[in-house]
Amino acid sequence: PATMRYVGFDKTLEHIEKAFVEEGPFDGVVGFSQGGCLAGLLAAMQPRGVIKFNFCVLISGFYCRDVELCKLQLEAVPERHQQELAR
Repeated sequence: PATMRYVGFDKTLEHIEKAFVEEGPFDGVVGFSQGGCLAGLLAAMQPRGVIKFNFCVLISGFYCRDVELCKLQLEAVPERHQQELAR
């Protein structure tokens, strides 16, 4: 469960958004460990900003522990998957 706040996440997101604007477009993102957590967040944020990609690969990632960002990730999960998670 989400129990904390990620300090500095806004700066990280600004840097990534800048890269997508200046260096993109990108086909996808790949994240390992903490990067896997971040890649999952980026996938959840796609409808809300300039970050757009077609695929996301998460390797040994983990679920977001930030209270607000966790809500964002859960909102991005299709309803049929949420029903499976609730079982």
